[in-house]
Amino acid sequence: MKNSVKVLSVAALALGIGFGVSNVATTAAPASSIAVVDVAQVINDNSQVKALKQQQEKKSEALKTWVEAARADVEKQKTDSAKESLTQKYNKELQAKVDTQRKELYAESTKIDKKIGEAIAKQAQSGGYSLVLVKGAVLYGGADITEAVKKAAK
Repeated sequence: MKNSVKVLSVAALALGIGFGVSNVATTAAPASSIAVVDVAQVINDNSQVKALKQQQEKKSEALKTWVEAARADVEKQKTDSAKESLTQKYNKELQAKVDTQRKELYAESTKIDKKIGEAIAKQAQSGGYSLVLVKGAVLYGGADITEAVKKAAK
């Protein structure tokens, strides 16, 4: 009985606090302006992203050429043990090349992401927006600042 009274008391207190907070939130909160950004469009139109994609395609082609040359070299070997040791050597080299390429891509992507984030923050501040949402998450409303962000992030 005492436990149920405690539970009911805590529930009533929580409910009362909840109503009090919601009343304060609805009456004291200033009207905020909301902006939306089509982040996918900003990324796809970004010149640095396009350059990074081209750079990665060139690196992938070079890696593909290297792998083909390595396979040909392995096939030239006369004994199975020579083929096996050369295959292991090339696999280690390939893994190192892939890891390096992945790290470079991550570093460049992080720089671009930071620049786009800063452009969004700058546009939000200069436009007086207190909240910026991804355009796809908003069904209606919000000022679209995508074009301004695209220009600022180039």
